[in-house]
Amino acid sequence: MRPKQSKGFILLEALVAMSLILGAWLASVNVYQTISLRFLAQEAKQVNLRKVLDVYETQERFRVYRGQ
Repeated sequence: MRPKQSKGFILLEALVAMSLILGAWLASVNVYQTISLRFLAQEAKQVNLRKVLDVYETQERFRVYRGQ
């Protein structure tokens, strides 16, 4: 038979294991959130650059056509 103290030790092991799993899960969620926020910021920059490029191309097209 095991002494009574071993039940407390098993409970402590279970709590440590659960906290390690929870910590790893929270770290994974944090990494995912960081990556998705960076992706959204990059996508917003790309949209802005496309708008600027479209304006520039339109201005150049009108400038060339007026010169002819």
